Amino acid sequence: MDATTAEAYLHGKPSASARTCISSAVRRCRLQLRRRPPRVLLHAPALREDKPAVSAARENAAAIEKWERSDRMALMVMRQTISPFIQIDRAPAIKHVGSEFLLCHHDGHPNSLIAAAFPSLQKLELVGMVEWGDWDWDNQVQAMPCLEDFLLKCCKLRRLPPGLAFHARALWLLYVYEVQNLMFVEGFTSVVELELWDNPDLERISNLPKLRKLQIVFCPKMQVLEGVPELRSLILEDHLIQTLPRYLQDVNMKNFQVDCSFELLSSIALGDAGPEWNKISHILQVKAYAGDIHDRRRWHVSYTRYPYCFETNVDGSSNPSALLHQSQQMGSSMLTEEREPNLQLSRRNARMLLRLQKNRWWLGQSSYSRCSDQSFIGI
Repeated sequence: MDATTAEAYLHGKPSASARTCISSAVRRCRLQLRRRPPRVLLHAPALREDKPAVSAARENAAAIEKWERSDRMALMVMRQTISPFIQIDRAPAIKHVGSEFLLCHHDGHPNSLIAAAFPSLQKLELVGMVEWGDWDWDNQVQAMPCLEDFLLKCCKLRRLPPGLAFHARALWLLYVYEVQNLMFVEGFTSVVELELWDNPDLERISNLPKLRKLQIVFCPKMQVLEGVPELRSLILEDHLIQTLPRYLQDVNMKNFQVDCSFELLSSIALGDAGPEWNKISHILQVKAYAGDIHDRRRWHVSYTRYPYCFETNVDGSSNPSALLHQSQQMGSSMLTEEREPNLQLSRRNARMLLRLQKNRWWLGQSSYSRCSDQSFIGI
């Protein structure tokens, strides 16, 4: 597909010759993929343009329409690919993806409907679709039967489509990061590992019968965890929480790790004399941490149910001086109505630091490894 054909699509409805050219380009791509192992086939910025600068609405309308067409073109090419790995990075004009996106045809001929869309897709990453709020995919539309690894990041999806959970039966790795309006994750019967980072509206996780490893980071509204009989490891991170979630006492698992506030860690350090003990006493192994601006894991509690072992370095002399001094300064200088914005700022800074630490883990530049403590993970 040459630049002229792509430009024809971006400026308006493509002609018959342009559509034929696009189909020919897809066929050539398929022949090339058969000759060598396929890699990343689609990267949205290569197909789209930058958003036009804001100006008078009428003068800029054509540029805005062309910009939106470029994102739709990225989805169109994605729909026809047979690559096992697809990534869309930064497609901010997309707001809605309908079921027609999954209705693939051979070379554009409507009488040759494929049994399942994306039959070879194994890994899918949808990142930076910041205005995307709806994804229509019901149980009648078959797609992605071989999908194993799915990353969803930075969008406004209200829910994960039912068709994804119903038809992606090979999916075992699911990562959901910074999805603004998502309230629940449920019905993924094949998922083994689930990571949830910075989803402010998430409230419920349910009906994941094969889930073994779960990580929840900065999901402050999370209240319900049920239908996870195979869960073995739970990692919870939120340095502002004051109490452990109640759902812990209803989940049977081997390992639990929490990074929390010093106040909560002090309560856990009281053992069976503290108010949090009945939530975690049935768990085989528990590790809890709190820290300050210099060391995020300065204080710890370690508990093993059998053989019994309880260790902590939190005692009467323990005092997070930096945090205490900061809170005293804030208390003396802020009015009551000003405290909530500062609390939000504190949470925002904590999220930023945690994301930086996460990136260091992935790049292998930190001495701390996400899976270094195999004795704790226990999967």
